[in-house]
Amino acid sequence: MSRIEHADALTWLAAQEPGSAQVIVYDPPYSRWGPMRGKEDGAAGSVAAPFSFLHRTLSLCAPLLVMPRKPYHREDPVGVVVAFGDFELLPDLRYTCSITGLREQRHLLWVRPNGGGGHLFRGACDPVLIASMIPPRPVDEACIPNWYEADYDRPRKHPYSKPVALLEYVLKRV
Repeated sequence: MSRIEHADALTWLAAQEPGSAQVIVYDPPYSRWGPMRGKEDGAAGSVAAPFSFLHRTLSLCAPLLVMPRKPYHREDPVGVVVAFGDFELLPDLRYTCSITGLREQRHLLWVRPNGGGGHLFRGACDPVLIASMIPPRPVDEACIPNWYEADYDRPRKHPYSKPVALLEYVLKRV
């Protein structure tokens, strides 16, 4: 059964059953140099707040992922976390995954033909990290590019929304 839910990440993740998720799409705040949004910022916002948030949320994600039966069979499903970020956040996502029981399995590059705002070189593309506890089974043996070009859906209903086409592309592979 497929289900999409929008909720506070910490509350929602804590209420889920272990082993119940095939895919968790995770889009944490990208900010590291100024206060983040929301109640997790601390009194005045903190540069350390994003690391704490990444650790708490990914620690809750790991046990929710579907794991194959033992002994491991290649055709068994393996749950994955699809994590959005930018190139500054990517090392923090990789490290936080490594200390929460997840491992980076692959990543792809989301290319935006019309940019995305920001400053310097940030606006044209962002990495999307695919993490799981063990390597997921391949969908097929096709040679699929590890980049995908998709512009934001218009009108944007939320400033941090992701294009439907991008999500469809990723979800078909994982």
